[in-house]
Amino acid sequence: MTISFEIPSRQDVGTMIQIVASGKESPVQMTYKRRAIEACPLELQNYGYLIPDLSWFKIKALQQNQQDIVTLCETLSRENIYGIVSEFC
Repeated sequence: MTISFEIPSRQDVGTMIQIVASGKESPVQMTYKRRAIEACPLELQNYGYLIPDLSWFKIKALQQNQQDIVTLCETLSRENIYGIVSEFC
């Protein structure tokens, strides 16, 4: 299974970047689809995007000496003007 979509380039305004992710073959169709979906964030990272997961938030909470991860997530989401996907610094 292959998933493809376009995202706007942050370096070149008006340019779209094609993202293509494929899953490894599997005898189980659901596993095959899941592997393709799991490959998408890795492809986005190749273009300087980061999709935070729970581990990322836990590390961020430790760095900011914050005990409540939920509150930290709420704060970060309000500060994130790009929505779900954030750019590497």
